[in-house]
Amino acid sequence: MGLVPYFVEALKADDCPILQLEAAWALTNVSAGTCDDTKVVIENGALPLLVEFTTKQSVDLKEQALWAIGNIAAEKSFLKALVEKGALEHVLCVLENERESLRLTRISIWALANFCRYGTDAIRISSDYIPRIASMLATLLKHVDRQVLNDAAWAVASFTGSEWASQTKEFLVQNGVLRILAKIIISSDRPTTHYPALKSCAQILAGPESYAAEFLSVDGILQKLKKLLTSKTNRKTMSNILWLLQNIVANKFRTCSQIFSSGIIPRLIELIVYGPYEIRTEAGSVLNNMFYISDLPLKGLDILVGQDAVRALCAMLTWENKKAVTDALNALDKVLNESGKNSAQKYYHLSNIDETYCIDVRLKKEKKRVRVHHQGSNLKRHNAIAQRVINAGGKHTLLLLADNEDRTIKQISISILGQYFEMREFYLPYSSDEDSDPVEMFDENGDQLDDSSSDLSVGAKDEMALCDDITACKIWEAANGCGSLE
Repeated sequence: MGLVPYFVEALKADDCPILQLEAAWALTNVSAGTCDDTKVVIENGALPLLVEFTTKQSVDLKEQALWAIGNIAAEKSFLKALVEKGALEHVLCVLENERESLRLTRISIWALANFCRYGTDAIRISSDYIPRIASMLATLLKHVDRQVLNDAAWAVASFTGSEWASQTKEFLVQNGVLRILAKIIISSDRPTTHYPALKSCAQILAGPESYAAEFLSVDGILQKLKKLLTSKTNRKTMSNILWLLQNIVANKFRTCSQIFSSGIIPRLIELIVYGPYEIRTEAGSVLNNMFYISDLPLKGLDILVGQDAVRALCAMLTWENKKAVTDALNALDKVLNESGKNSAQKYYHLSNIDETYCIDVRLKKEKKRVRVHHQGSNLKRHNAIAQRVINAGGKHTLLLLADNEDRTIKQISISILGQYFEMREFYLPYSSDEDSDPVEMFDENGDQLDDSSSDLSVGAKDEMALCDDITACKIWEAANGCGSLE
C-alpha cells in the first residue's frame, strides 16, 4: 500500500517524540517480515535515522531503534549496509556505556548476536571490532540477568562458528570465555542455557590442545558433563556434549586422560549399544577417537577394554554407516594387535577374560550359563580380547562382513579373522543364479586366491565342491560353538 515512506517521514518529526516512537515501532515490525519487506525499509532511507536514534536521550526511542536494527541484522544481505551506516558501532557503544539500563542491555546483546550469525565475509568488519566484541561477550557472560546471559551465550556460539576466522576463538580464550562457559554449564540446570554454552565450547575446543587443557582444568566440569549424559537431557544438548568430548579426545592422552577415569566411558557404551541412531553415531565417534589418541598408552587401552569398549565396537559393526563400521574394524584390529604384545600382559583386562560369561550354543534351550574357560598356554596371547569379541557376537558379525560389498570392510574383516581367530581361508557360498559372480577365495590378508580348479574334470570339480561345502560347514560350526562334524 506504499505506507513505508510515510513511516520513514514520521521518523523526522523531532518536535513529536511520540510520533517518532510509533513510526519506529511500525518499521520494526515491517523489518521483522520477509527479506523483501526489510529491503523496502532500507530503500526508503530508514536506516540512517534508526542509527541516529541510538544516540537519543529517550530510552524508549533507543530501545525501539535497536530492536529494528536487530531485525535488519537477521538478514545476511543487509549486514554490510548496517556496518557502513555505523549500526554495529552504536550497538557496541550502548553495551559499553548503558549497562545501568537492563532494557537496553537485553535488546543490544540480542542485536549483537544477530550481527555475529554469518561471519566476517558477510559482515565485512575491520579486525578492530573482533577484540571489542570478544571483550564485551566475556563481560556479558557474567551478567546476573538470565536473558542477557542466554543471548550472550548464543552470540558466542555464532562468533565461534566456522564462518569466523580462528583469531576470534583466540581472543575469546584470552578473555577467559572458555572458563566462564564451563562455570555456566556447571552452575546452570536450564537446557536453554546449556545448549548454546555447550555448542560454544565444542566449537572453541576444535582449536589448539591448550584450549582443551584449560577447559578440563575447571573443577567439576567432567562430573557435570557425566550428569548431563546420564540424566533426561534433550537430544540437542546431548549431541553437543558428545561433540565437545569428541574434540577433547582428539588431543593427546596427557591432556584428556581425566576423561578415562571420570566414569563417562560406560555411559558412552550404553549410548552406542542402546541409544537412538543420531546419538549412538556421535557416541561412536567419541569412542573411536579414544582408540586413536596419538600417545594412547597400554594403560589407557586397558581402561577402555575394562569398561566394555570391545562390546561397543562389536555393536558398531552391525551399523549401516560404512565409515563407522570401518572405524570400528580398525579399532578392533588395534586392540587385538596391542594385546598380543609382551608388554600388555601386565594389564589385567588386556590379558584376562575377567569373569565374562557366555551362553553355550548347545545349551541355549536349557538357558544354562557357563563360565568361559581360559585357553591353554599354547594359544596366542590376544585370545583374551578375541574371547571378548566372541562373547559380544563380534565374530559372527565379522564372518558376515567378510562377504561385504565394500572392499575395505571386506579385507579388514578377513584379515582380523585370519590373524586373530585362526581362520586362514574363507569359503564364500556359491550362488545358484547362473548370472552370479564366481566363487572367490581369499587369504588371511584379504587377497584373492588363484582358482586352480578351472582345468579339472567335471567329476573332480564335483568332488572339490563337496569338500568345500564340508569345509564351510566346519567353519560355521566352529564360529557358533558347535561340536566338530564327523
